[in-house]
Amino acid sequence: MCIFRRQQLGPVEPGDRRGSLHVASRVVAWMLGSAVALSAAESRVDQLDLREVQQAYAPASHPGEASGGGPLRVGRKTFSTGFGTSGCSRIEIDLGGRAESLSAQTGVDDTSGSLATVRFLVVGDGRVLFRGGWQQRYGPAVPLQVDLRGVQRLALVADVRGEPYARADWIAPVILHSGAPPVAVTPEPAVGRFWPRRRRSRRGSTCPRRWACGPAIPSCNG
Repeated sequence: MCIFRRQQLGPVEPGDRRGSLHVASRVVAWMLGSAVALSAAESRVDQLDLREVQQAYAPASHPGEASGGGPLRVGRKTFSTGFGTSGCSRIEIDLGGRAESLSAQTGVDDTSGSLATVRFLVVGDGRVLFRGGWQQRYGPAVPLQVDLRGVQRLALVADVRGEPYARADWIAPVILHSGAPPVAVTPEPAVGRFWPRRRRSRRGSTCPRRWACGPAIPSCNG
């Protein structure tokens, strides 16, 4: 049920038709905006089924924890909401075309090795919607805001290089949507079929493109 507050509008002179129409349009616009605001909902990605996270070197992700346990720490700051992964990782989410946007912060967990470098990607229906720069240990968390209108299937990808065990943190990831909430689903291909190359170089990603991005995405490593 939508509840509207009364809004004080300026007086309209008798016979002033243009003024009446202006006031009426303001009322309608305000009512529509209020209805949209009340119908929108927020879903935290870390509250979805994190067992669906596919990652190279950790058994499972847990809400509010870095990979392997412990708090989420990025840039020497501790965060209470989000989730961490280890190595190349991805989680796919069924949005059903009902989502409006994704907001989050990203960063390399402070417990990663000295060579750890991570790039975060947001992919919608096989199209890269956001490709961040390479982030390093002790660097600050980087905010992102991505338009998800019309997207059916969302993938959050962490692409790593330098340190194959790099720990990536998705901090406070929230999806704004209407209707039914998003659902985490099993990605394809699975981790067991595509393992990252074990190398410790700052040049080039350690994630095979098909593994990190999926067969529908030409390349995440550009």
